[in-house]
Amino acid sequence: MAVPRRTVTRKEDGVPVDVLGADYRRIMTVLGEADGGLTARQMAVALGWDSSVASRVEGARGNLKRLVERGWLVEERPGRFTLPASGSADAVAA
Repeated sequence: MAVPRRTVTRKEDGVPVDVLGADYRRIMTVLGEADGGLTARQMAVALGWDSSVASRVEGARGNLKRLVERGWLVEERPGRFTLPASGSADAVAA
């Protein structure tokens, strides 16, 4: 049985983080508390996922990439994800 895919709302001015699903809100919180960016493996560890399992790391990477595509995050260099420079405090405060 196929599992329905969760959609991620595009980031627009004034849109709170609350519109995101629980896993995505956790990712935003972790990045808000991190010094600098995180890799997918570091994110998997921060979320309490088993980072020795490749599918968990790839799952984290997929979530991070989806947030980048929708404007919630920035991939500052390949594989390194951060909050956008402008409005980063607003993004997590909601």
